[in-house]
Amino acid sequence: MIVTGRAAVLILLPVLAACTPPLDSCVRQATGDLRAVQADIARTAGNIDRGYAIHRQVVRTPQIGICGGFGQHRGPIGIQVSGCRGPDYTRLETPVPVDVTAERQKLVALRERELTLRAQSQPGVAACYARYQG
Repeated sequence: MIVTGRAAVLILLPVLAACTPPLDSCVRQATGDLRAVQADIARTAGNIDRGYAIHRQVVRTPQIGICGGFGQHRGPIGIQVSGCRGPDYTRLETPVPVDVTAERQKLVALRERELTLRAQSQPGVAACYARYQG
């Protein structure tokens, strides 16, 4: 059995996660909310700089081709040609209008939240270093 695509990722993800050093995993867990807010800050600042947001989505599009083969069970002369289809995935990015004033207000609030979360995450990060390097 050959595993490809999404199934391979789902199978390998726990294996790769097990390879993460314990200190890194601990720090990542202690700073999860902070990193999420930092990502929101980057996205919001980008929206302000561009004047619009970007909506990203992956859509499935049909892929049509000709499949063929030789050998047993392939027709009267041992050759079979048929149509085949498989999914193909395309990433679409669509500009979305934003209220730049509202985005600026949102950015101020996110930066305040970042300061709070940075202070809140410091004891957890210090505990990680004490546990795994101490």
